[in-house]
Amino acid sequence: MTAAPIRLINLGAVPALHSQALYHGLAAVHSDASPDTVVLAVSSETYVCFGLHQDVRDVDLEFCAARGLPVFRRDTGGGAVYIDHRQLLVQWVMSPRSLPAYVDRRFALFVSTLVTTYRQLGIPAELRPINDVQVRGRKISGTGAARIGGAEVMVGNFLCDFDPALMAQILRARSPEFRAQVAASLRRYMSSARRELGRSVAPEEFAAAYPLHCARLLGRDVVHGRLAPFELTAVEHAAHRLSSAEFLTRPSPARLPGVKIHADVHVLEAVHGDGRDAIRVTARNRGGILEAVMVDSRHDSAGLEQALRGVQFGEQPVRSAVARHFSNRPSTLPPAAWADAILALPDPNEPYKR
Repeated sequence: MTAAPIRLINLGAVPALHSQALYHGLAAVHSDASPDTVVLAVSSETYVCFGLHQDVRDVDLEFCAARGLPVFRRDTGGGAVYIDHRQLLVQWVMSPRSLPAYVDRRFALFVSTLVTTYRQLGIPAELRPINDVQVRGRKISGTGAARIGGAEVMVGNFLCDFDPALMAQILRARSPEFRAQVAASLRRYMSSARRELGRSVAPEEFAAAYPLHCARLLGRDVVHGRLAPFELTAVEHAAHRLSSAEFLTRPSPARLPGVKIHADVHVLEAVHGDGRDAIRVTARNRGGILEAVMVDSRHDSAGLEQALRGVQFGEQPVRSAVARHFSNRPSTLPPAAWADAILALPDPNEPYKR
């Protein structure tokens, strides 16, 4: 390995805010003279963090306040997550020249270091393009990226354990049905090292294995280092900005609908109609297929939810399925009204305004 070594900053347990401020601060003062850096850290406190393009209104602030959970925003993308001591945070702060130019290849490189580390521990993880880490169809790591200052930032984690009930609670629910579907989807489509191995896994196990895979896959030595005084100052400045009310409450220009469970799975909701005739539809969309549907209306849907399972989400398939269902069943609403309500569900890949 002839290229300059990568600096490894293995901090162990750090305060919640600093677990996010670290990479923000390092990136803000990154220059051509800065070493490419990998940070490993564990938050000593449980907190909630949401992405740059998400809105604070997507977080249940009342629940978080009642549970004493701090809420921060980050400069990388993605949705709201909770972070606690059962996760090892992985943060790359590197020169753009050190990483592939195309984002899909950049993610593939970053994710490969997570995947091979999981596999060393006996977990058959794999990349689900462009940036999911999955095990048998279940997500086991979250990743994100951003250009911050003069650096390219890649972030991810190793999930030692995961609490789907808490994750569902930190999100602002549009209805009890929506929260219930989010919780059910998280249980089905999220995993952790504990779930896969049937035993407790400490973050230190991942921290010990990870640098070796970084060195091999990046083709560079990885050496332990420490933060310079000016970098520590930059981290403190970043902590101040990330915890400011102005940054936390800044509106997002393009919010995504519903809750993304992983690359293929979204929980969505829509209300069609007004007053007593309103129909609320909650659904889980997996790769364009309605995998689960809940309909809330004063009108009898006559088991429509079951009839829609497995139906492709689109104008013709939905209208055909609804028409078939009501062809020999009475309804106080015309089939077209039920179909309109289902089709009011947002496209999970399209930003929307609320």
